[in-house]
Amino acid sequence: LPIGCYDLLAMSVVSIDFLVLARFVGPRELGIYGAAVQVGTLIKKARQAFEPALIPVLSQELQRNDRAGARESLDRVSRWVAAIDLGFLLVVAVFGGDILRLFGSGFATGALPLVLIALAWAVNGIWGIAENVVLLERPRWNLWNWVAGAPLAVGLNLLLIPRYGAV
Repeated sequence: LPIGCYDLLAMSVVSIDFLVLARFVGPRELGIYGAAVQVGTLIKKARQAFEPALIPVLSQELQRNDRAGARESLDRVSRWVAAIDLGFLLVVAVFGGDILRLFGSGFATGALPLVLIALAWAVNGIWGIAENVVLLERPRWNLWNWVAGAPLAVGLNLLLIPRYGAV
């Protein structure tokens, strides 16, 4: 139950930016931001690719109380995710406008939001992989982190989006 509630809350909070942005900008900027989100969130696939293999390994190591083994497994996966994410970030930073032009010439203006979105997901991928340990050892903590973070996310979106738009 805590994991299901955590997933539902996390999906809702991750989408709040789009909902708040829709209130404050026109359809053109919202569409450009939507394209940037679609491209920028591809970076999270690196973390998602490793988690199905990592979680059972961590679970076994933690059940055996093999903290060193769990740390080593987590470190190894973190390095792989970091390498992939940093490569993706470099491509987006250099070619972000060109990538978004695939949607149409006007979409290139979303290059900066694209880089910021990719950067945020890279940080989440690189350091968030450790969330799996919390998920296995203390699943309620993840839920309470999101319960505490949701009002913060909503508040920051309401504060920053009217001032900075999609950026």
